[in-house]
Amino acid sequence: MSADNFVGVRSNKDGTYSIFEYGNMSVYSEDCLYLSTETGIIAPTREHALVQAHDIVNEMGVCEYGVVEMPPIPDKPCGRCFYCVYERNNASADLPKCDKCNKVISDTEWQVMTQGKHYHNRCEPNKEL
Repeated sequence: MSADNFVGVRSNKDGTYSIFEYGNMSVYSEDCLYLSTETGIIAPTREHALVQAHDIVNEMGVCEYGVVEMPPIPDKPCGRCFYCVYERNNASADLPKCDKCNKVISDTEWQVMTQGKHYHNRCEPNKEL
Protein backbone atom coordinates (compact mmCIF):
# COMPACT_ATOMS: atom_id res chain seq x y z
CA MET A 1 0.00 0.00 0.00
CA SER A 2 1.25 3.47 -0.85
CA ALA A 3 0.17 6.58 1.01
CA ASP A 4 1.63 8.89 -1.67
CA ASN A 5 1.40 11.79 0.77
CA PHE A 6 3.65 14.50 2.18
CA VAL A 7 3.54 17.59 4.35
CA GLY A 8 4.50 20.59 2.21
CA VAL A 9 6.19 23.85 3.18
CA ARG A 10 6.13 26.77 0.72
CA SER A 11 7.27 30.39 0.99
CA ASN A 12 4.67 33.08 0.35
CA LYS A 13 5.17 36.48 -1.29
CA ASP A 14 4.69 38.26 2.07
CA GLY A 15 7.66 36.43 3.66
CA THR A 16 5.56 33.94 5.63
CA TYR A 17 5.47 30.20 4.97
CA SER A 18 2.51 27.92 4.34
CA ILE A 19 2.27 24.35 5.61
CA PHE A 20 0.10 21.86 3.74
CA GLU A 21 -0.80 18.87 5.86
CA TYR A 22 -2.00 16.45 3.19
CA GLY A 23 -0.10 16.91 -0.06
CA ASN A 24 -0.44 14.28 -2.77
CA MET A 25 2.92 13.48 -4.41
CA SER A 26 1.43 12.16 -7.67
CA VAL A 27 -0.48 15.37 -8.29
CA TYR A 28 2.39 17.58 -7.05
CA SER A 29 4.80 16.04 -9.54
CA GLU A 30 2.40 16.69 -12.43
CA ASP A 31 1.10 20.20 -11.69
CA CYS A 32 3.31 23.30 -11.35
CA LEU A 33 0.41 25.15 -9.69
CA TYR A 34 -0.49 22.41 -7.17
CA LEU A 35 -1.97 23.96 -4.01
CA SER A 36 -1.47 27.47 -5.46
CA THR A 37 -4.95 28.58 -4.38
CA GLU A 38 -4.58 27.25 -0.84
CA THR A 39 -3.06 29.13 2.08
CA GLY A 40 -2.50 26.23 4.48
CA ILE A 41 -1.28 26.82 8.02
CA ILE A 42 0.76 30.05 8.16
CA ALA A 43 4.14 30.19 9.93
CA PRO A 44 6.23 33.37 10.31
CA THR A 45 9.57 31.89 9.24
CA ARG A 46 10.99 28.94 7.33
CA GLU A 47 12.40 27.47 10.53
CA HIS A 48 9.02 27.62 12.31
CA ALA A 49 7.31 26.09 9.29
CA LEU A 50 9.77 23.20 9.04
CA VAL A 51 9.58 22.39 12.76
CA GLN A 52 5.79 22.50 12.68
CA ALA A 53 5.71 20.37 9.51
CA HIS A 54 7.96 17.74 11.11
CA ASP A 55 5.73 17.74 14.21
CA ILE A 56 2.73 17.07 11.94
CA VAL A 57 4.56 14.19 10.22
CA ASN A 58 5.50 12.68 13.59
CA GLU A 59 1.81 12.59 14.58
CA MET A 60 0.59 11.09 11.30
CA GLY A 61 -0.04 7.35 11.03
CA VAL A 62 1.56 7.12 7.59
CA CYS A 63 3.47 9.78 5.67
CA GLU A 64 5.35 8.31 2.74
CA TYR A 65 7.45 11.32 1.65
CA GLY A 66 7.77 13.27 4.92
CA VAL A 67 8.32 17.02 4.72
CA VAL A 68 8.75 18.49 1.23
CA GLU A 69 9.94 22.06 0.66
CA MET A 70 7.89 23.29 -2.28
CA PRO A 71 9.04 26.12 -4.58
CA PRO A 72 7.14 29.42 -4.43
CA ILE A 73 4.03 29.70 -6.61
CA PRO A 74 5.20 30.58 -10.13
CA ASP A 75 3.98 33.86 -11.64
CA LYS A 76 2.65 31.95 -14.64
CA PRO A 77 2.14 28.26 -15.52
CA CYS A 78 5.32 26.49 -16.66
CA GLY A 79 3.93 25.01 -19.88
CA ARG A 80 5.92 21.81 -19.30
CA CYS A 81 4.05 19.80 -16.66
CA PHE A 82 1.24 17.33 -17.37
CA TYR A 83 -1.49 19.77 -16.28
CA CYS A 84 -0.17 22.63 -18.41
CA VAL A 85 0.06 20.41 -21.48
CA TYR A 86 -3.19 18.46 -21.19
CA GLU A 87 -5.53 20.38 -18.87
CA ARG A 88 -4.56 24.02 -19.39
CA ASN A 89 -3.68 23.52 -23.09
CA ASN A 90 -0.63 25.70 -22.56
CA ALA A 91 2.27 23.58 -23.82
CA SER A 92 5.74 25.04 -24.11
CA ALA A 93 6.91 25.27 -27.73
CA ASP A 94 10.19 23.46 -27.02
CA LEU A 95 8.64 20.23 -25.70
CA PRO A 96 9.21 17.17 -27.87
CA LYS A 97 6.33 15.77 -29.89
CA CYS A 98 5.60 12.08 -30.25
CA ASP A 99 6.72 10.86 -33.66
CA LYS A 100 3.70 8.54 -33.86
CA CYS A 101 0.69 10.56 -32.61
CA ASN A 102 2.29 14.03 -33.07
CA LYS A 103 1.09 15.15 -29.60
CA VAL A 104 3.33 16.94 -27.11
CA ILE A 105 5.11 14.87 -24.47
CA SER A 106 5.07 16.65 -21.09
CA ASP A 107 8.13 16.65 -18.81
CA THR A 108 6.55 14.19 -16.38
CA GLU A 109 5.28 11.62 -18.89
CA TRP A 110 7.06 8.39 -19.63
CA GLN A 111 8.75 8.74 -22.97
CA VAL A 112 10.84 6.46 -25.10
CA MET A 113 13.56 7.33 -27.57
CA THR A 114 13.86 4.60 -30.18
CA GLN A 115 15.85 4.83 -33.40
CA GLY A 116 16.38 8.56 -32.89
CA LYS A 117 12.68 9.36 -32.47
CA HIS A 118 10.61 10.38 -29.43
CA TYR A 119 7.48 8.47 -28.46
CA HIS A 120 5.00 8.43 -25.61
CA ASN A 121 5.57 5.16 -23.77
CA ARG A 122 2.14 3.99 -25.00
CA CYS A 123 3.00 4.85 -28.65
CA GLU A 124 6.35 3.05 -28.87
CA PRO A 125 6.40 1.03 -32.10
CA ASN A 126 7.87 -2.05 -30.39
CA LYS A 127 4.74 -2.31 -28.22
CA GLU A 128 2.65 -3.17 -31.28
CA LEU A 129 4.58 -6.37 -32.02
